[in-house]
Parts: sequence; C-alpha cells; structure tokens
Amino acid sequence: MKNKARIPEQLNQQKKYQAPKEICPEHQEFLTNIGLGLQALRKGKNISISHLSDALGISRNKYAQMEDGRLYFNLLSVLQVLDYFHVNPKEFFKKI
Repeated sequence: MKNKARIPEQLNQQKKYQAPKEICPEHQEFLTNIGLGLQALRKGKNISISHLSDALGISRNKYAQMEDGRLYFNLLSVLQVLDYFHVNPKEFFKKI
C-alpha cells in the first residue's frame, strides 16, 4: 500500500483576511521612498498600475498602496518589481 503525500495542516488552511498594519511614523519616509522609486520605474516605462500588477500576479490595490508607501510590503514583492524592470536591487536601494 502506497503512502499518500500529506499536506501540512497550516498549508491546507485558507488565509484569513488581515487588515493592514498601521504604518509606524518612523517607517513612513522609508516606505514612501521605496514606493516613489517603484513608481519612477513604472512611469519611466509608461506602464499602468493595472498592467504591472497583473503581470506580477498581485492586486492592483496592493501595488498602488506599495507605491504610495501606505503598506508594509514584503521584500519579495519589491524584488519581483525590480526583476520585471531588470533593475539590480543593490543599485535601487542605494538611491533610496
């Protein structure tokens, strides 16, 4: 009898909605600067938020909040955008 692969329980559960965390004032400038950098890349290529968010597989709202600095986003999301535009992360963060 073959053993069936088991999916860990925590992976099998649906994600529950969590309201975004309130942005800490000490972090606001940093998040805004990252967002402005992402926005400059997008606008420099004349790409809409809708097009980019579809290409990345993230919601339009989440991406717009990233550019506005209104969301704590994970590093993977930023790296996806940088990869899309073929931008070196080290160079991007030097400018922030």
